[in-house]
Amino acid sequence: MTEDKRNIATQWYIDTFLNKENSWRDHLTVDYKIGRLEEYEVDWKKIRCFIRKMPRSDFFKTMYWKAVSAKSKQVYRVCCVCGIKNDLLTRESPPESHGEELQRRDELLVICRRCNQRYSQKDDEISRGKLELLRKMRAPLGK
Repeated sequence: MTEDKRNIATQWYIDTFLNKENSWRDHLTVDYKIGRLEEYEVDWKKIRCFIRKMPRSDFFKTMYWKAVSAKSKQVYRVCCVCGIKNDLLTRESPPESHGEELQRRDELLVICRRCNQRYSQKDDEISRGKLELLRKMRAPLGK
């Protein structure tokens, strides 16, 4: 692929998947969405830079994040802290991998809202350390 085509594809990717105003059609499967995100030959460095400059609140509204988050919940299916199976969310990646969530989905944590609130309120070194340990220890169910 030529550099011009890669730049055009990269800009299209940003305009489509990283625009908080866009959304997926309801009938599409999670695997289809992930496939769409992965299929393009884009400049991933530019994508990462764009994501890192976005306000976090806007990032969480993008098609990109919604697909990656849904895939994480599909794979892990339970809260990594308490084991509950409902009211789950995907906790954002560590700061050093923000912008690489698609490629580094194994670093995301699925956590219930109650545990997330508890750990978010205790934003101290011990809580961050516990979450990092959970991130490293857990494995997908069925594997």
